[in-house]
Amino acid sequence: MDKYHPNKNDPFTSDLKDEAKEKEEEMEEEKQELSVIATKELPQLPPKVVIKYASEAAKSLTEIVSKKEKKVIINGKHYLEFADWQTLGKFFKMGVKTYEAMPITIEGVTGAKARADVVNLETGLVIGGAEAYCLKDEPNWKDKPFFQLASMAQTRAAAKALRNELGWVAVLGGFADTPAEEMVNGTIKETKPQSKPQGDLSEVLQFGKYKGKSLIEINEINSSYLPWLLDKSDMFKDGKNAELRDKIELFLDAQRFENENPEEVY
Repeated sequence: MDKYHPNKNDPFTSDLKDEAKEKEEEMEEEKQELSVIATKELPQLPPKVVIKYASEAAKSLTEIVSKKEKKVIINGKHYLEFADWQTLGKFFKMGVKTYEAMPITIEGVTGAKARADVVNLETGLVIGGAEAYCLKDEPNWKDKPFFQLASMAQTRAAAKALRNELGWVAVLGGFADTPAEEMVNGTIKETKPQSKPQGDLSEVLQFGKYKGKSLIEINEINSSYLPWLLDKSDMFKDGKNAELRDKIELFLDAQRFENENPEEVY
């Protein structure tokens, strides 16, 4: 029996091709829908399932980050760096794609602006994104060349994009949901966990030009007076007035702590 050889002009063959193409398109649409459900619309799954997996991911991330020699801890909060957000993204099959950073001027301040997209690593679908800046009005970037501003803008955008999708998971692990690169005017500040020294704000001086005023009042009037008093005054020589000296030192330690640990900038 002669074999049948399809002819491209044969209506039957064309129908088969059209049917196969339609089937392929339907499968692709279904694949995309499943991808969205699995990555972007997690709440469609039972909440307990979502929270259980996210909690396990947060726990694993905590174990990894705890081994880092240098951690970003500001005012007692632990901030994740870009590499940490990348690790968290892998747990959810998410990656990040950055685009070319562009020069920008805002109210006379020059710098760089960049965008990054979060993509599903299985399908390549874009499921989120963010933009970020690095400008020369930031103290640590005012003298840097453009390529460094561009690189930081890309890093910030990438970290922010992942944070937009996974910040809630970071919170489950006890982390702050703001990327470290966005903190303290764009610099990473590394400090050890500590509590604020408890200086006695009500202590009142009984001598000198500020007699009758409390330490906090004196500090507000003249912030250099108390340090001068400790270093130059004869009041504390040879161990004299040791109790007062201790109170002033503790008060100044508390003030230094506040200056070195500014409030978070969101």
